[in-house]
Amino acid sequence: MPAEQSNLCDEIQPWLAAYALGDAEEGAAARAHLAECPRCQHDLQEYRLVAGMLPYSAPEALPRPELRYQLIEAVRAAKKSILIQSPYLVLPEGGVELFAQLVTQGVRIRISTNSLASTDNIPAFAGYSSQRSDLLDAGVEVYEFNPNPAMRDQLAGKYPGLAKHDPVFGLHAKSMVIDDETLFIGTFNLDPRSTNLNTEVGVLIDNRELARQLTESIERDIQPENSWHTTVDFNPDSHVDFGKRFKVWMFRLLPVEPVL
Repeated sequence: MPAEQSNLCDEIQPWLAAYALGDAEEGAAARAHLAECPRCQHDLQEYRLVAGMLPYSAPEALPRPELRYQLIEAVRAAKKSILIQSPYLVLPEGGVELFAQLVTQGVRIRISTNSLASTDNIPAFAGYSSQRSDLLDAGVEVYEFNPNPAMRDQLAGKYPGLAKHDPVFGLHAKSMVIDDETLFIGTFNLDPRSTNLNTEVGVLIDNRELARQLTESIERDIQPENSWHTTVDFNPDSHVDFGKRFKVWMFRLLPVEPVL
C-alpha cells in the first residue's frame, strides 16, 4: 500500500468509527476512499461488530467455579514467586489488589503476555491496557511478546510452510509456575471471559522438574530479543500503526469488559 494511501487510512479511522455508529458527518472524500480501500472496508466491518455489541447485555453465566477458586488459592499461597504466561490479560475485580499485596509480601510476580503488535484480540488487549499502569505500579513485572522474535527461525523451522507467508508470532499458552514447584497448564486465560462465560479446563501439578521446564520455556519467551520489558516509562504500543491503536482506544470506551 502506498504511503499516501496508508496515511489516509489512518486519518479517516475516527470517521469510520462514527460511520459505523450512524453518526458520521458527510465526507465525500472519505466515502470515495472507503469504496476503493479493502483495509478500510475491513476496519468498518470491525467497527460495526463493536457497535452491535453496545446494547448487548450478557446473560448471567454460571460456569463451575472450582477451577478459578483453586487458582486463586494457589496464587494466594505463593511465598516467593509467580511466573505467568497468558495471551489475554484482563484481571477480574480484586486481581490487581491481590498481586499488589503479594508483592508487598516479597513475592516476585512476572507476567508474559502479548503486545499490541502480536495480539490477535484487540478487545482483550484494550482491557489489559486499561489495567497495565496499575499492574506496573503494583510492582508486577510485565513482558510483552515481540511478533518478530529472535527465535523466529526456530519456531518456523517446525512448520516450513510458515516462512512463505511472513507470519506474525504471538503467545497462546496459558500457564503459571508458583514457587518453582507448582504449575498450572490449561485453557484458562486471565480474563473475565474465562472466569464468567467459558467452560475451561486445567491441571495444577506439584512437580519441581515440570515446574523447572515450564519456567525455562517462559523465561526464554521473555528474553529481550523475544519480548519487550514494559515499564511505567515504556510500552511497545508505538510499534503498531495509528489505526490499530485507535481501535484499542475505541474499545476502552465501550462497556464490554464482562465479555472480553
